[in-house]
Amino acid sequence: KINQQPFSLSAAINHVGELTLKYFENNIIIETGIIDYYSKGKGHIRYKLETDGKEPGWQYAPAYSTIRYEGLPPGKYKLILQSSNAANEFNGPEKILMINISPAYWNSWWFRTIALIFVFGIFYAAIRYRIKQKFRLQLERLGKDREMAELQKQKTEMEMQALRAQ
Repeated sequence: KINQQPFSLSAAINHVGELTLKYFENNIIIETGIIDYYSKGKGHIRYKLETDGKEPGWQYAPAYSTIRYEGLPPGKYKLILQSSNAANEFNGPEKILMINISPAYWNSWWFRTIALIFVFGIFYAAIRYRIKQKFRLQLERLGKDREMAELQKQKTEMEMQALRAQ
């Protein structure tokens, strides 16, 4: 079961080697059982969930048990199961199930890269807009200064004409 719901597979679980799940499908329940008529229900299983090269110790359970993993973070996991015989010797083959839980799109590297570029783009656009605004104000001031200088020049010429007229 995934998130308390039955999970349909294209083949029997014994023939599935890998499960690929989404980020919210992180609660996994696996029901186990051993078909061994000689042990008469006295067999056991052992299992471990490896992640990122970390090897935890084996966990032991009765033959008919439920394995629960809740709230698994996104990543790659390797679930290893092995059953014992009637003498409780774990010498049979191991069943390996690879579990890949993909991260949410907002936790992926490409989304973070795009978001970072977007933030820098907004920052760049804001700075560029502010610089243009200052430049425009400077041009306006320069234009007004020119007008003032022109008016001052005209005033001076008028005063000169008035003085010459006297």
